[in-house]
Amino acid sequence: MRMPKDLQVHAAKYLRNHFAEALADPDSLHLSWPLHPPTATAAARDIGTTQDFIRAWQHWPHQEEVIYESRNWSRAGLGTNNVPTRITINGAERIATAAGLKREYSTAQQRAQDIAAIFPNSPDFTRTVHRSYNQWKDLSAYDLRCLGPCLTWLRANPHSGEWERAVPVEGVDGKWIGNHRRLLLTLLAPFGITDLGLRRSDTRLRLRYLNHAPALSDIEIPLADAAELFPKTPPRVLIVENKQTFLALPTLAGASPPTIALLGSGTAAHQLHALSWLNHTDITYWGDLDAAGFAILNAVRTHFPHTKSLLMDTATVTAFQHLAVPDPGDGSATLTHLTTEEQRAYRLLFTEGRLRIEQERIPFAYASTALHEIFGPP
Repeated sequence: MRMPKDLQVHAAKYLRNHFAEALADPDSLHLSWPLHPPTATAAARDIGTTQDFIRAWQHWPHQEEVIYESRNWSRAGLGTNNVPTRITINGAERIATAAGLKREYSTAQQRAQDIAAIFPNSPDFTRTVHRSYNQWKDLSAYDLRCLGPCLTWLRANPHSGEWERAVPVEGVDGKWIGNHRRLLLTLLAPFGITDLGLRRSDTRLRLRYLNHAPALSDIEIPLADAAELFPKTPPRVLIVENKQTFLALPTLAGASPPTIALLGSGTAAHQLHALSWLNHTDITYWGDLDAAGFAILNAVRTHFPHTKSLLMDTATVTAFQHLAVPDPGDGSATLTHLTTEEQRAYRLLFTEGRLRIEQERIPFAYASTALHEIFGPP
């Protein structure tokens, strides 16, 4: 038997999983929840609890939402009873109220309207604002004041070459853009902008030789220098996003073709396009199984269409779903450069509850086997 207090928990989970839809089309949300009333035998065994269950739903303030059915419990000596069997709640506002999240939802609606008003003539921008709720929901009042001017300037100057901390936007501190790069890129994506076009003083690349290593096998150099590293025959490349994974990668046999690992650190797509030699070698990308990981893979393929992925498939999602945590990213975005199998994995994470499986959580033995299948024996 489910009581009204149980509904609050379920409604809150439902709303958080459908917040984008709640902002974009509030009337489209429809929550239908079975109440699991007792059987005749169970009711006769615990009449008090059964009465509490029926009365609780009879006191629900919106009786039009409660569905009752007539149940003949005569064999149990209880006669015929009108029993609540299901509750249906329509509309995001009512669901938010039932979830105890009315204030949070109202605030989100107002913020979404304010952000969408930055570019009021772009429906795609408005949809992106709704989808990216998790990225802007915790912005401070100061952040919200900075967002509009920064988006406007970056859209008007997509290839400025300015230093990131010297963008001439009044009232915005030097670190703000760097601290909000991900949100800015998400909101500028509808305008075809995949890179802010800004210079960063810390634009460096870390790479590690997995075989055929020179005296220094793990190096970090300026991106401009990395662009000149392999003018003739570049090695095979494995891009990973997380430092722990990068350091744990196994060495490969000397008989295998030269192979290096590049540490993407979440910015692979926005810096590796400067390495023209990547057009002439095999590239494998291995990132987190989450919205950001697939978005980065999609963006890398924008520059290097021949990129393959590793452990970013439904088999890996299914095998390690028990290690998943909630994903704060927007898993509903359309990523046109994913393969069919990658699309399935991307959607599976979203439909299973907006999950993410961090790269480091994949057991090393499992990952190592997959690596050696592609790159050769240890």
